[in-house]
Amino acid sequence: MSNGFFKNPLFSDEVGDRRKPYCGNGQGYYNPREKCYDPCEKRCDPCDKHDCGWPEPCCCPCPWSCPPCCPSGVTGPTGPTGPTGPGEGVTGATGATGATGATGATGDIGPTGATGTTGVQGPPGVGSFSFFSNIGKQKVEPGYPVEFNQTTIPAVLPVDIDFIPPSQIVINSPGIYEITYYALPKYSNITLALYIDGIEVPLSRYTSSNCPGHVFGQTLLNVALAPAVIMLVNVDANDAWLGEGSLPNTINASLLIAKLTS
Repeated sequence: MSNGFFKNPLFSDEVGDRRKPYCGNGQGYYNPREKCYDPCEKRCDPCDKHDCGWPEPCCCPCPWSCPPCCPSGVTGPTGPTGPTGPGEGVTGATGATGATGATGATGDIGPTGATGTTGVQGPPGVGSFSFFSNIGKQKVEPGYPVEFNQTTIPAVLPVDIDFIPPSQIVINSPGIYEITYYALPKYSNITLALYIDGIEVPLSRYTSSNCPGHVFGQTLLNVALAPAVIMLVNVDANDAWLGEGSLPNTINASLLIAKLTS
């Protein structure tokens, strides 16, 4: 520092440079363009906060960046946004598949479908039955069957039962049958039994007592092979006389067949 002014370090005697002439009144700093020292316009504080570390006061405004003795100016306003770049960007890769969404609400009930075709008719069910009866007097000799007529009270015949007058009942389908029979002898006690295909059914004999007491019999019959012919036979040694009733349409013999299982 000399006469209140500083020496420019870039052009000082210490770095081998010769003193250049001052500009104007000989006061100021060196101006490279004019090759002289210009007068200072303003004195500044020593440069103690910059990289160059210049310790002495200097003139403002500074002619070059080192030493940057003068304070920085206020930051100017942001410039206008530049134009949009050309074209669109490249499409990115497809993202991963998202999780399955929640189940939707149940839809409305659809219309009723068309009626299906009728199935094949099944075999006769439990409860099918047939009834046979006789009205009018008759004589049943030993070893012969009781006769049934259907002139006034017809028999009920399901599809699996046939009747061959006057005494043969034909069962057309296998199964277990319950058979109940009744007879009212007029002159003597009699014994009746069921026959299937000409053979007496075991445990099917029933006898009247205290003539003219009636005969009442009941048995179960397992028909394994069909068709099978059933008859109610007089197995007594005496003739069986079935008399007329005192009133019209009185039954003196009957037989009921009920099918229990197929």
